[in-house]
Amino acid sequence: MVDGIGNMGDYMLVPDWLRARYVELMDWFDKEWEPWFMKLMPKTVAPGRGAKDYWTRPMGADPQGMAKFYGDDEAIEPMNYPHVVPWVYNARKLGNAFRRGKKFFKEDFEEGIVDKAHAEMMEYLTQWINRSIEFVLSKFVYGDVNTISRFTNQNLNRQGVASIVAGEFNGVSASELGGQAWSDFTTTPPVFSDLAFLKERYAYMSNKKPEYMMIGRKTEYYLEINDDLLDRLIRLKDTTQGVLGEYLMGLNLVKVIGQTYKEIPGADETFEGMPGRGDYLPMDWTNLNKKDMMIETIGADTYEWSVIGTSDVGEVKCAWVDEDHRDQRGSPSDIFIEQWEEKNPKQVWTSAQLKFCPEVKDYANIMLVKGVALQ
Repeated sequence: MVDGIGNMGDYMLVPDWLRARYVELMDWFDKEWEPWFMKLMPKTVAPGRGAKDYWTRPMGADPQGMAKFYGDDEAIEPMNYPHVVPWVYNARKLGNAFRRGKKFFKEDFEEGIVDKAHAEMMEYLTQWINRSIEFVLSKFVYGDVNTISRFTNQNLNRQGVASIVAGEFNGVSASELGGQAWSDFTTTPPVFSDLAFLKERYAYMSNKKPEYMMIGRKTEYYLEINDDLLDRLIRLKDTTQGVLGEYLMGLNLVKVIGQTYKEIPGADETFEGMPGRGDYLPMDWTNLNKKDMMIETIGADTYEWSVIGTSDVGEVKCAWVDEDHRDQRGSPSDIFIEQWEEKNPKQVWTSAQLKFCPEVKDYANIMLVKGVALQ
């Protein structure tokens, strides 16, 4: 009997060969014609060889948490060179952990589902650590003194700092800057003249040609609808594949859209490294618990800031977290993973940790551009 096929029940005298050919035809048609959404969500055999009629599974949406710093600052080594002020670098340790209890998915699939859930949580944990580092690096590039002092005493005097909305360079009014945020369309924002001035200032101090400009999603949006850019691009190249390309006045536009962090709900954390795990709920259009990293408050408004630079401007030094770190991972730049069991009640703990220290080789290679576009 073939369920669901009319006139093919056991009460009908249907030859086996005809029934088999009918099923074969259906299988062939099913493989040849695959619905579009089934390409997005293809058929797979459920864990446990499909033995259960229902199951629960871990939520797959990344909650966009952020790993916490913990432990004391630990010195790596002092660096002393002739005629250079000694710098003392400190590695900071961050890490997080999750646990699996004895009854974890007890009534669920036994084959593979726990390992899958464990793998997903480890993936989240790695992302949380990387977001913590990304947050610190964004503060480092911004030149946040409090952040830098937690690692080293680097020299910020060589960094160029421009304000698009204020029309200032290094705190002094600059007539070459339009003094108009690129999101202000009272008149068309003077993007080209602003960039021309900033590129000249960058080359003057660093003796290098700037190669890229890191911008946020709102800045990208306002550049997309800028009439001057539209006019120039229409005259110079085909724009059928998009108005704003990868380059603008020789600068590679690096669109930073993934740098996010969360704050501890109800807490007022003002120093770097402590947004914490944040709200565990995954973000959706009604639960917007995401905050962009490349933003700042100027007056009563929130603006995106940008960075103009060239090649690699620094590095992230890493240190061993644990005496077993070297044997397990081989390199201090690889996250140290540790797992242990507690017998009563039975729980399996998994932790991931990393020690790191950011360093900018020369702040002349980083130009900070503030007040670019309203967030």
